[in-house]
Amino acid sequence: MSSTTDPGDDGFEALVRRAVRALPDAPLAWQQAAVGLWPGPLERAAAQLRRVLAVLSFDSAALSAPALGLRSAGGAARHLLFSAGAHDVDLRISVAGAGFDLAGQLLGPSAGGRVEALAEAGGAPLGAELDELGEFRLRGLAPGRYRLSFEVADEAIELPPLDLHRTGP
Repeated sequence: MSSTTDPGDDGFEALVRRAVRALPDAPLAWQQAAVGLWPGPLERAAAQLRRVLAVLSFDSAALSAPALGLRSAGGAARHLLFSAGAHDVDLRISVAGAGFDLAGQLLGPSAGGRVEALAEAGGAPLGAELDELGEFRLRGLAPGRYRLSFEVADEAIELPPLDLHRTGP
């Protein structure tokens, strides 16, 4: 039976330095393979966001028509509320000329972020930064079907498709 002694911090450091000097470098192909295992630029890191699908929890259009004698909601904004994990999305859709404006707020733990609306018919996405309260506004969306998504911290929150079209007279 042999007895082992603790070399102490200084002794351990000396052993490591001798080992490093004595060992050859890894082959270049191995070094490149090791570097390839780690996330690269921000573009690749953004693709690794945790995807959260939002669920509609309130839609003002689903409410029954107001009783006679009460003010009608005839041109008022449509109000939607979505739940997405630790976040909620409060969304207001209003008619603006021939198109629509979206305004809302991302509620929950976040420090900034971005919202983007992408028309399913194609075209460039319309986006905006969230302010310090998580509020946003997207103006001038043409009628059509849109995908709305948010990027906050390490999450990508996606809402179900939104149909923006006029109803009534």
